[in-house]
Amino acid sequence: MFSEALRILDDNTAQYMVDEMKKEIQEKDALIAENKAEISEKNIALAEKDIALAKRDAEIANLKAMLAKKTN
Repeated sequence: MFSEALRILDDNTAQYMVDEMKKEIQEKDALIAENKAEISEKNIALAEKDIALAKRDAEIANLKAMLAKKTN
């Protein structure tokens, strides 16, 4: 009787621990998904800034070429 009660208690404890670990994994998975979304947004913003910088670089190169023509 006593050993059966201990077995049931052990089973319940093990199931509780498994449930808690599953809950923790789900929370971490949700956090990872949020972080991935945030990283994607930041990558998009960086790509947009890279494009803007490339356009400015091209404009600067064009202005330098125009200046060189005027000074020659």
